[in-house]
Amino acid sequence: MSGLLFSLSLVGSVQSALDQPVFPGKVAMWLLFMLSIVSWVMIISKGLNLRGTRIRDLRFGKKLRASRATLEVFEDGWKIDGSGHYQIYVSGARETVFQLLGFRERCEGLVEMVKEAAPLNETQARSLRYAFRTGFREAQIRLDQGMAGFRFIGIASILLGLIGFVWTLMSGLDGAREASEVLPILGSSLGFVMVALMVATPAIIARSAFAMILRGRKQELRRFHDDLVKLFEGKFCAHSANAERSSYVEGAHDSDDDESSGTGGKKQYHSIRERLLSGPSEPLNLDEIQINPIARQAGARAH
Repeated sequence: MSGLLFSLSLVGSVQSALDQPVFPGKVAMWLLFMLSIVSWVMIISKGLNLRGTRIRDLRFGKKLRASRATLEVFEDGWKIDGSGHYQIYVSGARETVFQLLGFRERCEGLVEMVKEAAPLNETQARSLRYAFRTGFREAQIRLDQGMAGFRFIGIASILLGLIGFVWTLMSGLDGAREASEVLPILGSSLGFVMVALMVATPAIIARSAFAMILRGRKQELRRFHDDLVKLFEGKFCAHSANAERSSYVEGAHDSDDDESSGTGGKKQYHSIRERLLSGPSEPLNLDEIQINPIARQAGARAH
């Protein structure tokens, strides 16, 4: 029963606010009503957009994993608008083709032409990384679209409610002659605040919820960006190829040392303390002890 009375009092306060003069009463209420409509349209639109973006990212990831070459998706001209992953990929792929072949448009036989091109040098690799960062920033901007509107709706609705509250309260108190007239004036003033809170609350809650979702999406975009940069650098950059070649040569050299010396190709330095604690059954051979040359120099300097 008390809840029903409270609801009726709120409805009465809102009705009293609607009965105020055209300015600011009806104007403020009309603006709050329009902001409420815009807020719900933005909430539904942003939710559908995030869901669609997620589906398109999954579709692009499936297509990219099914491709046989790094630039096959770009050569095929497969396009999916609204995917952040595609935006990052196509920015880097277009720059890679430009640095390797001198043009940015796709053509038939692009993958074979790229295979015959010389690998990218360090300057070209920096341009490639910059292109990937540009695509990453554009994907982030698309994710953040509409988020500023929720803040605007929340702030604007609260300000409109406060304007209606203060104006109605001041004008009512100026015309009040008895104490019994103050309570209806206060109720009409609070009606503006109540409507403002009803408009601002969904926008504020939606903004907080979408911010948490976007935080996870941006982290996923960052991981995809980093993995894609490593993939393109390892495939098309000269320094990556040289690093692989040098690591292969070093590995072969180490294996030769392993066969000849059995020590993994590295000089082993034994601890004198370990040799001394080896026990009486193992005679101490000073000729076999190899002392670290840095420790030897330090000892000579001390003497």
